[in-house]
Amino acid sequence: MLILSNLKKQYESKVVFENLNNTIQDGSIVALKGKNGVGKTTLLNIIGGLINFDGDVLFNDISLKNNFPEYISKVSFLSNESFSYQYLSLEEMIEMLYKIMSKVQKESLDRSEVNYLIELLELNEYRDVMIRNLSLGTRQKVSIVANMLDKPSIILLDEPFVNLDDRSVSNLLEYLKDYICKNRSIMIYSTHSKDSRLDEFTSDILQIEDHTTFIYKEV
Repeated sequence: MLILSNLKKQYESKVVFENLNNTIQDGSIVALKGKNGVGKTTLLNIIGGLINFDGDVLFNDISLKNNFPEYISKVSFLSNESFSYQYLSLEEMIEMLYKIMSKVQKESLDRSEVNYLIELLELNEYRDVMIRNLSLGTRQKVSIVANMLDKPSIILLDEPFVNLDDRSVSNLLEYLKDYICKNRSIMIYSTHSKDSRLDEFTSDILQIEDHTTFIYKEV
């Protein structure tokens, strides 16, 4: 369970939002909606532990403010920022991240699921291609693979489907829905898309109307 407790974010004199309180149950897929500039990406950055804010975020009683290392170990955030591993190939990136995670977790990691995701997103032919030389959509798929390696409990995605082809969107939606159902994870994603497939995929909507008005509803 993810609890947003009295969140407030202000940049100098501008209040982005305040008094945001919400509880998101395990297994939820939440579409974060609202007009441009209303604070969707800011909220994802808060939940992802990337910016300072007032209030707190708790996942299964783990506080972002008071126990950041344990909290952030549960979180994966795919943003629209430039890709960090652009001078590596997909295979080199996976090997590097697995080595890091194996040292932290002190155990060998199962590669079967990441291989399945690579196959599903049709990335096999790009395993040895430098990431910076890939198309924007293909880099987006590589980012998704990187973000799912650690089997996150909280998945945050900022406009994740904008650069993907139609078949990749369908495959990714199927994969994420199955993953969240099996692992009782929570996914929150921002979107302006009118794609009807998202209606069936999404379980809840958090609509940000303005800095004090938030509407949370089941689909």
